[in-house]
Amino acid sequence: MQLIQCPPLPSDTAHAAKLAFEKEHPYLQIGNQLNSLLIDLQLSKPILDDEILFASFWPIAIMTILQFRENLGDQRADAAIRTRVDLKYALHLPLNFPGFAPLALCQFRQRLANNQDAQFVFLELINRLKELIGNDQQQPEDTNQLLITICNLNRLETMFESMSHAIEALATNYPEWLVGVAQPHWRKRYNDKPCFQPFRGSLSITDELLESIGEDGQHLLSEIDNSGISDIEYLSDIRSLRQEWQSQFDKEHSNLRLRGLICYPRNECLKTNQESIYACSTRNKEVNAILKRKQA
Repeated sequence: MQLIQCPPLPSDTAHAAKLAFEKEHPYLQIGNQLNSLLIDLQLSKPILDDEILFASFWPIAIMTILQFRENLGDQRADAAIRTRVDLKYALHLPLNFPGFAPLALCQFRQRLANNQDAQFVFLELINRLKELIGNDQQQPEDTNQLLITICNLNRLETMFESMSHAIEALATNYPEWLVGVAQPHWRKRYNDKPCFQPFRGSLSITDELLESIGEDGQHLLSEIDNSGISDIEYLSDIRSLRQEWQSQFDKEHSNLRLRGLICYPRNECLKTNQESIYACSTRNKEVNAILKRKQA
């Protein structure tokens, strides 16, 4: 057996957090009790044999529970840990911490799902956090619920971004054609929302929204197939949309069916640097103008 260890709270993070938040803030409570939360969680040999899983219990295991609590997929979880002092305080990370690679969050869940010893330790950590900060927000009942929920959030984010990028590409290259095939709700769904912030609200709507976006993708891809414009398929965003749609859905007669649970964040998508945020804002203005013509 081996105990989980974490470093002391960095002084810069402690100073910044205590200026910005009340001491009752739940994430400050986690940071203050982090060693107590982890001190006697013992990692058995099957966990130690998996180097990635072993290295992830601090801080990725706790971050995984918090991203479930806040309804964050991997890309926004990465953005949150890079920009939020309260999360850095909770995890004992310095202010200049560069963030988690979304793939690292996904890899931890994949290994957790296939390691019963790790699931036992992880569930104990979930229960300890519940006792510390209560149930004021969404809390997982067990490990499986957490894994499925975050995985579905990632599927939703990926499909949303694929559809958004496809519409943007068509608005740039085939605006008149897009006016003729766009659905009335597309402007509100894909272009009135802030970049990288598409999903808010209850986790219970995730599957319903994913299926609805899948229907949007099916409609757009069908119109492309029937357009007679062969060059559309050469657009990389259209190829990406088709690949994502085929990965996520099966078509049974006229009905869509979600494929089995898949979780695969894509490193090339959802970049949150200032340049891409500016570019996204500019593209949204252009797309809005085109989709408004559809509604006129």
